[in-house]
Amino acid sequence: MKSQMNTKALVEGSLAAALTAILALAGIYFPFMRLLTNLIWTIPILLVIVRYRFLTGLMSIFVAGVLISIMSSPMEALFLLLQFGGLALVYGYFLKKKAKAGFTIITGTAVVLISIIATLFLSYLLFGFVSVDFAGAFKGSVDEALKMYKEMGILEQYMSPGVTEETIRQDLYAAADLVIMLFPALLFISSLSIAVVNYLVAQKVFARLKIEIPKLQAFMYWRLPWWIIWGFIVGFGANILGGQFANETLKTVGMNIMLAYFPVFIVLGWASVRYLLHKYLQDSLPFKFLLYFTVIFFFSYAMIILGVLGLFDLIFDHRHPSGKE
Repeated sequence: MKSQMNTKALVEGSLAAALTAILALAGIYFPFMRLLTNLIWTIPILLVIVRYRFLTGLMSIFVAGVLISIMSSPMEALFLLLQFGGLALVYGYFLKKKAKAGFTIITGTAVVLISIIATLFLSYLLFGFVSVDFAGAFKGSVDEALKMYKEMGILEQYMSPGVTEETIRQDLYAAADLVIMLFPALLFISSLSIAVVNYLVAQKVFARLKIEIPKLQAFMYWRLPWWIIWGFIVGFGANILGGQFANETLKTVGMNIMLAYFPVFIVLGWASVRYLLHKYLQDSLPFKFLLYFTVIFFFSYAMIILGVLGLFDLIFDHRHPSGKE
């Protein structure tokens, strides 16, 4: 019986490795599919780990890496496995252990963040990509684009007595500097997004296959403990003190912390709105339509309002899901 089980695990592990390689190669050879394949190519590995053993999943991902290397290139395989292989193994391990969804996602976020940093560092060691002056390269592309638009007569349409070519150039330069300064926060937001979306996709697939795993609560009940707000307070204080004492490092750290919190506040705000809509309006279709219309056509203002609502929701915790954790 044990021999049959081992044989079945070996067969399914091999199939999982082949399917993982096919999905990964689809993303490599068809770049427009890469966003989708990055969200699903880890699923076969998760299935193998949950149904059998962690070691079976580890062997599957190794075989998948070999297949990707043969069909594409060793570098493609290395970078792909470095970016998402760790997430597949960690999610598989914690799903098998029936760990809470929130804990699994937090751990997954940390793994993705470390994987991205490791990928950037490896790029630097192999190719020197990280050492490129991104700000200088962006400013050079801005100059070329402005020159082209000027020759085509497009630039003049955006110029007025108060707006000149130089002001447009300086605004774009400032935007490049801001993005580079806030790169750590953007890195965290990307890692969190990848971890959450991958978990949601895994949850849907496992539900279809009738395999039970810890599930995230309904979106309207997504909450965080109130003490999380202290991180935002620290960031806000660092930003204020950095501006007060002309300390750019302290100010940059504060801005990065605040930016990292902003999408979290937006999600909490949106969950709070959905909760109120469900509780007091019974998910009224006209109000839903009005809500989505407002968010789409007044996007910038809606994000600010949702962020503020999320902040207040975190402080006052007005949602109590009747016995739900």
